[in-house]
Amino acid sequence: MMHLKMLVTDMDGTFLREDKSYDEKRFEKILIELEKRGIIFVVASGNQIFRLKEYFQNFSNRIIYIAENGAQVWIDNEMLFSEKLARELVLNVSCAILEHPKMEGRKVLLSGEKGAYLLNSADEAYKKKMSRFYRQINYVEDFSKVDDEIVKITMNLQNENLGEVEKFLNTIQGVRATTSGFQSIDVIKSGISKASRIKFLEDYFKISSKEIAAFGDNLNDKEMLMRVAYPFATENAVNAIKEIAREVTPSCEEQGVLTKIEELLKSNI
Repeated sequence: MMHLKMLVTDMDGTFLREDKSYDEKRFEKILIELEKRGIIFVVASGNQIFRLKEYFQNFSNRIIYIAENGAQVWIDNEMLFSEKLARELVLNVSCAILEHPKMEGRKVLLSGEKGAYLLNSADEAYKKKMSRFYRQINYVEDFSKVDDEIVKITMNLQNENLGEVEKFLNTIQGVRATTSGFQSIDVIKSGISKASRIKFLEDYFKISSKEIAAFGDNLNDKEMLMRVAYPFATENAVNAIKEIAREVTPSCEEQGVLTKIEELLKSNI
């Protein structure tokens, strides 16, 4: 029998429908039951904390957040830590990617503790797209003008270029690049991942990875799913994630995460 003490889920392509919604009434019932049983609910996402809190505005202080692909952890609405990128590193990486031959439209965003930053010269469609994912967006002439502690650099490229550019970025000392799907690559401080933050929460709450289930859909979820005893993938997940999953749930559009959690609760986990 499973003895779970923590449930962890990715957001885009996993917990959220394609229109960025989820069944809030259904989730509230699930959250109440999880709390009764002492099971911790964790969101592990590449999203910034402002956006995550917006998604869960009715439940915010009842959820633990691993934000920015592991760069930040929030418990009880308080930031426990934030792994910042050195200013020189931010400028070096952003300059390198803006000058990369596969970069088009200056589609680069900096995510910081106070907000997000886009170039005035960035592609207009990209600006509109990022407004779906980020809050408190500021526009600057160049990234040297940004006065904030940056925790993540993200960018959009054509899907066929993701592997090449990710490999290039991982040659830069001090950073870790990973694709999160959706034509996107995220760059955070080296040594940081969703999996490393789950390890932090294991130590913080004195639980084992054998007592954790996690849900994901894309490559930035791989290490997280490999760490826990009960990894689940949504039907819309990439094949590399389905291959390591214990089970494939219905798709994000069908709210497969909620369905599986309800099944687990019925089985008296």
